[in-house]
Amino acid sequence: MRCRHLLCAGLAVLLLWGGGGAWATGSAWAQGTDRAAGTVLAQFEKARALAVDPRERLYVADAGRSVVGIFEADGTRRAVLGGAGTRPGTFDTPSAIDPTNGQVLLVADTYNGRVQRLSTEGQYLESLPVGQTGRRAAREWTFQDGQGGASVQGDGRPIGVARDDEGAVFVLDSRNRQVWKWSDVGQARAVVSGRGGRLQDPVALALGPDRRLYVADAGREAVLIYECELRVESK
Repeated sequence: MRCRHLLCAGLAVLLLWGGGGAWATGSAWAQGTDRAAGTVLAQFEKARALAVDPRERLYVADAGRSVVGIFEADGTRRAVLGGAGTRPGTFDTPSAIDPTNGQVLLVADTYNGRVQRLSTEGQYLESLPVGQTGRRAAREWTFQDGQGGASVQGDGRPIGVARDDEGAVFVLDSRNRQVWKWSDVGQARAVVSGRGGRLQDPVALALGPDRRLYVADAGREAVLIYECELRVESK
């Protein structure tokens, strides 16, 4: 089962699961209940994105605190990952998350110019710099434990990330107005670009089960659909 992605903004997130779903009101929901408004799971400074993994765990990217919160299906807080910083395992305004199969978490670490791959236990695995790193464009995942103070960063601004069933990772870079694709063996290429006016102000991406790529472009006031051959189908 593929994970579900949602976008949100504001000071708080109200999370509801109706019709006898897994997130029922109970003692694990520590923040309280308003019968008119629903159950409040937790307060966030600037919740930017939500995703649910196959185990029904909920992931919340809090861009204000630069953390990712993980909650069990019953509402129990499982972990808080990250914190503000540039070292591996820390974030600067995380804007998108993909929990993939529930064992590996991808985080679009926007102002650090990278996508980080972590275990759901919080262990840092590797980073993918987005955009230029020095004089070269980023092309592969890089492990850097940060012990020497170094960090993996690019000049891009990743605001969307998603992995398909074959292991390819798609990243939306708002600064360069591009969508990058890294194959499961680490080969990279730009599959959608802003050249020729294709993307003006891209703000979100999603992958469909039909192997289509969807990109929301605020500048064009449209959602663009790309087939595997990466032609624009509709707008």
